[in-house]
Amino acid sequence: VLIEQFRIGGYTAPNMSAWQIECVAGIIEPHQTAIETAHRETLEETGLQVLDLEPIYTYLSSPGCTSETIEMFCGHVDADNVSNFGGLETEGEYIRVFTLPVSEAFDWVNTGKIQNGMTIIALLLIVAITIIFWMLIHDNSHPNHPI
Repeated sequence: VLIEQFRIGGYTAPNMSAWQIECVAGIIEPHQTAIETAHRETLEETGLQVLDLEPIYTYLSSPGCTSETIEMFCGHVDADNVSNFGGLETEGEYIRVFTLPVSEAFDWVNTGKIQNGMTIIALLLIVAITIIFWMLIHDNSHPNHPI
């Protein structure tokens, strides 16, 4: 499940789209944990409930100019009943919600349709995890084995 929403950074950046394709994301409220925020933002932005959530990485988005920290999770949702639109009107969010095959998402990264760094990192992690999983299943874990 991915979302598409208007982002001022994309609007003002040369050769970028104002409508950014992204993973669900949000700001942690003072009274919430990152896990609670992930559940809340998924519901608000997509209308879907998180069924399972695993922490993946914590990293600085751009340490040369900000202390913004990303806490990345991998969440499982039932995407069979995904609606077309999400977001909270009270927050001025007008979000298109959609699903697509993982292979198409990778194509969108390669062609520049996905321009959001956090989303690119998340999709590349899926590739890395898939390769590692494949190697373990096929017992190709030799350190010199080409990936």
